[in-house]
Amino acid sequence: MADRQLDLFNRKKYTGILPQTTEIQPPTSDSTVIQTLPAYHTYLSSGGYSKYTPDDFTSDVKKFGLFVKDKRIGEIRTADIQQWIAELKKVLSAKTVSRKVAALSNYFLWLVAEKVLDHTTNPAGAVRYTRVTSPLPDILFENECQRCCGRQAVIRARIF
Repeated sequence: MADRQLDLFNRKKYTGILPQTTEIQPPTSDSTVIQTLPAYHTYLSSGGYSKYTPDDFTSDVKKFGLFVKDKRIGEIRTADIQQWIAELKKVLSAKTVSRKVAALSNYFLWLVAEKVLDHTTNPAGAVRYTRVTSPLPDILFENECQRCCGRQAVIRARIF
């Protein structure tokens, strides 16, 4: 029985499901958010974004799409986005909500660029949400280092 087991570093790798090729449909005002996700992901992948942005932004927009369900893009209003943000605020940090709103704003700007919507019908255009950034760390001055940790800490801080 022991000879049937593969060596620890020589195991077969699971390749998963082979990618299926499907034709990506261009977005229309009659499409749902979920239906436009493959085209949006392709757009993000071909842009100059971070390698994580396409998956992260698409995931955030998908969650919004599940929130508005089968509502067509042309039927989505600013109130829908504001309701979604209110629900997110109940369970997520302000920084996470800010990122999700940024992803959604990017999505609707993409729809404007694709001429699915115009600037006047962009429901995310009226949404104002401040970007949350992490505060910078406090910097210790040399006299503060000496007071707290002694001379050795100052010398080590200068080395690094």
